[in-house]
Formats: sequence, C-alpha cells, structure tokens
Amino acid sequence: MQPLALIGAHLGDGRLVELKPGHRLTVALHWQYARLEARLLAGLTEAVRRAAAAALVVP
Repeated sequence: MQPLALIGAHLGDGRLVELKPGHRLTVALHWQYARLEARLLAGLTEAVRRAAAAALVVP
C-alpha cells in the first residue's frame, strides 16, 4: 500500500509487481493539528493542502 507517485518508477521497470493487477485501494487521508498551535502551523498546513491537491487523486 504505497502511493503510486512513490512506486510508479519501480512498477515501470519491474522492480515491483502488483499482487492484484489493476486493483486500487482508496484510503482517506487526514491532516490533523492541535487548535492551540493552529497559528504556528498555518503555513505548513496550507503547503500540505496545496501539495495534496496537486498530487493526490480524489475518488
């Protein structure tokens, strides 16, 4: 269970093989932080949200 972005090259060159070809498992991801520290993490949270929107597939 690895994101395709991390293993795509390995699948492509045969270093990894799919155990169940074509089967995809969709998993909800969550970003969590304490409200008390929300101000300090606002920049990081926004960067994570932008990167996720650009790289992840929405089911």
